Amino acid sequence: MTILVLTGIKEELTTLLSRYSFVFEKDLRVYRSLSVPGLYAATTGPGMRKVAPIKKILESLLPEIIINAGIVGILDERDSAKSGDRLKLGQVVKSQNGTIFPGGPGSDILVTVDRPVHDILDKIDLAERFRARACDMEASRIIELVGSIKALSYRSVIHFIKIAGDRPEEAALYEYEYRLWNWQHKSFFEKLKIAIRFPGGPKSFYQLKRSKAKALQNLGSEIFNTIQSIRKASGIPNSLGSIFIPH
Repeated sequence: MTILVLTGIKEELTTLLSRYSFVFEKDLRVYRSLSVPGLYAATTGPGMRKVAPIKKILESLLPEIIINAGIVGILDERDSAKSGDRLKLGQVVKSQNGTIFPGGPGSDILVTVDRPVHDILDKIDLAERFRARACDMEASRIIELVGSIKALSYRSVIHFIKIAGDRPEEAALYEYEYRLWNWQHKSFFEKLKIAIRFPGGPKSFYQLKRSKAKALQNLGSEIFNTIQSIRKASGIPNSLGSIFIPH
């Protein structure tokens, strides 16, 4: 059984890469686990702008299970979801044309957008137009790509692990979230400069950092626990939820 974990950016893979021993395969640009045979991981880049590298990975590995994991934005400020909570998806919607991809078990609707959405009015519009609870930039693209590969269509399943990150009232913080990317590789002085110059000051910076750290920690735990459940069941357990069959 081959499992491929896809995230938008590398920091969403950090926990997985630290818990299992991985090597980076340069030819495919994919991480291969040394401790778990058949387990691979890769990043799509925000919004999966470059499809060809991911398609090459999929066609080469032909994974039975594809896990797309990531942090998503909550759309309605009345939603009780807190940073770190997991969504159970029943639908993924492509925002460009309203195409609906059904799945489940789950009742949450995730809409895939083509750009980061931080403005509260834009979030409200998405929530009302698509009855969506959250938005991301990869889910529908991954479903379409996997479904376009004949060797995978109807053969593979996609499982989504989507964790609540920013809420509408935190939009001003997450608009600058990109400044924290690759945080572990920045020098002390780079980190200090970012904190001091962060819009809203150091207080806003640390508020964002705490919120994001919690979401990433929970995301990592969910990925790890999901892989353990799949390995134990030698497949997708019925109780897992958020399962989509591309075609």
